[in-house]
Amino acid sequence: MNKITPFVFVLSLVILSACGPVDKLNQKNTENIIEDAIKSQTGGQVDVDSEDGEVTIKTSDGQTHFSSSGQAAIPDGFPPEMIIAEDAKIIISTSSENNISISYTTLWQQTDLRQKYLDIIPALGWKKVTEVDTGNGYMVSFSKDTAALMITIGPNSDENKPGNSIVSIVLTSEQ
Repeated sequence: MNKITPFVFVLSLVILSACGPVDKLNQKNTENIIEDAIKSQTGGQVDVDSEDGEVTIKTSDGQTHFSSSGQAAIPDGFPPEMIIAEDAKIIISTSSENNISISYTTLWQQTDLRQKYLDIIPALGWKKVTEVDTGNGYMVSFSKDTAALMITIGPNSDENKPGNSIVSIVLTSEQ
């Protein structure tokens, strides 16, 4: 969401990851501090559950859900055929009026993911616009009618999240 400052997001993730075996009172106090900090930046409703590693932020612009457990919900309207890895663990999902996105980890290799997306997405009627090999991953964009699709594939460098690769998919449509 455009109102979430990187500092608050990083702060919440650091605190969430540090909330291991602490007593319930300290855990709830920490959650309240994070919720208040994010709410002051976004003006939206915030729910932090450090036990499950979940953060949900709802504003008038839409909703964002962060999950350190890989259980973030797929937003309404997100085409399920865009998630090609059967072992996908959804770690971030966002939705707003014209934008839906997810990020997931998978055991798939980057080159296999890239090729699978290059085969499947055009078969769904999308036209490839650009493709970039960054040397450390891939970015591919597509268009269809008034919609744009960006798929980014890279290495998963987070030791706490299972999987060899991380995939981010952003679907934008003009109303």
